[in-house]
Amino acid sequence: MNSDEITALLRELRGKHTASEMVRILEGAMGRKLTHFSAFLWFTRAFHEIGIDHLQDLGAWAEQGDSYMSAEDINALLRPWLDREVTR
Repeated sequence: MNSDEITALLRELRGKHTASEMVRILEGAMGRKLTHFSAFLWFTRAFHEIGIDHLQDLGAWAEQGDSYMSAEDINALLRPWLDREVTR
């Protein structure tokens, strides 16, 4: 997948899946586990309105899983931005 396809996929998933589900779907599409940096990068490109601190948490969760924070906590943290469709 190229960067435009990854960004489009994440935007398509917005409002239909939780943050943790989006990470897992993206990993499946890319054929590899996301690192802290790659999760931060792709979600930043797709959703520039999400604060850096929250995206850092998402990246850490993507790499470390529930040893960092629970999936429920990461979903709740990002719900205000990801629980709605993209408007332009």
